[in-house]
Amino acid sequence: CGLSIIVENLIHNINIGMTPEIMIQDINELSKNTQSFLFPKSIQEIYKNGSTKGDRSINLKDYLLGSALDIKPIIFGYRGNTELIAKAKGFENGLKQIIEIVKKQINNNRLLINHISTSYGGDFDEIRNEPAWVKLEDMAKSKSIVLTLNKMSPTLMVNVGIGAFGLSFISEKI
Repeated sequence: CGLSIIVENLIHNINIGMTPEIMIQDINELSKNTQSFLFPKSIQEIYKNGSTKGDRSINLKDYLLGSALDIKPIIFGYRGNTELIAKAKGFENGLKQIIEIVKKQINNNRLLINHISTSYGGDFDEIRNEPAWVKLEDMAKSKSIVLTLNKMSPTLMVNVGIGAFGLSFISEKI
């Protein structure tokens, strides 16, 4: 969803008649400040794919404990780097933690554009019925922020598993 927020903003800029030169500058600047968060529904795919690619952010012990206790990583992406920033027990708690991060950015007026892009690798009603999502929708509407919910790409789902949730916004690094 990090790329989709740039594309959605580009479409907006085309619609308002921005010149190509300014659009290129805008894309370059916004891409430097795109922050993305990912929360899997299951850690199996992240562990399996990460270990084959040399990523050791989830080791065998974390995988076994996380699977047994329903604890999953919240992964942060910024400027081409990813890192584990938190862990959450259960999908609802992970979703809530990610949404709290963006709500804090909204409350502190830190968004560089009034747009939040999300993606989900499952049935959208599963997300739309989550209390944390409903609160984010209400906050976005009250602050005139565009909130999009997109289908997660098949490529990303292969790497992180079905049912993963991603959220991106553009602001100075948190």
